[in-house]
Amino acid sequence: MSIGGTSPFGGVNIYAVVSLFASVLFAPVGIALGIVALRQIKRSGERGRELAIAGIWIGVGILILGLIVIGFAALMIFLSFNMVSDLSQLPR
Repeated sequence: MSIGGTSPFGGVNIYAVVSLFASVLFAPVGIALGIVALRQIKRSGERGRELAIAGIWIGVGILILGLIVIGFAALMIFLSFNMVSDLSQLPR
């Protein structure tokens, strides 16, 4: 289903195309748009299933990578605070 009539992408679901780009910029939006696109494609028979699936997988991958980076950064901050408190206990 395209917005406002025919799709400028030649029968490809517009949400599938946007999902692919949005998943790189903001992963949760790309995942959600990919799911919406898959539902519309199943109902309407439009093309773009592969784009929607790619948008979902790229979004999931970037989301997991982001969570790993945030977890690693939190671990480094935690360890740095522990190191500072250990240094204050050294004899002078």
